[in-house]
Amino acid sequence: KKAEEQLTKSEQRFSSFMANTPTITWIIDEFTIFRYLNASYLRSFNLTEEAVGKSVYDVFPREMCDRFIETNQQVWDSNEALELTEEVAGPDGVKRIYQIYKFPLDPENGVRLSGGVALDVTKKLELEKRLAAEEAQKKREVIQAIINAQEKERKEISYELHDNVNQILSSSRLMLEVA
Repeated sequence: KKAEEQLTKSEQRFSSFMANTPTITWIIDEFTIFRYLNASYLRSFNLTEEAVGKSVYDVFPREMCDRFIETNQQVWDSNEALELTEEVAGPDGVKRIYQIYKFPLDPENGVRLSGGVALDVTKKLELEKRLAAEEAQKKREVIQAIINAQEKERKEISYELHDNVNQILSSSRLMLEVA
């Protein structure tokens, strides 16, 4: 009875954790059947609980599924976790970029399983690109300011050489001629 209570508490903690995490999480078997999808996954791809128990091919476009299953196969073949970044079209057709971690799970009744966690990093990458572009623009502005300052200094030196030194030399020449 105590073991059952601990198991129930553990399941409740897991369910609560998965329901409140911002990450997209799933468990899929080697026959492409979803065994688990958390609430964030369902929301992100506009799915319902009925997607659990269906093949990934019943839920998503074939090309997306082929890439998904190919990386799962890599996880099962290597028996190691895999980290990747992928661009995925959502139900609205808008492409999003996800940081994905896939990992092997213990087989269930001889069927291989893999788990996955994904985080939408689209906004982060867009902000990083914008920041890099702004930094490049600032560098160009600084370089242009340096060039402008050098040009101004050169003009002042040329003015001094042309007007000031030439006048002194001309005056000296005239005074020497008079002397």
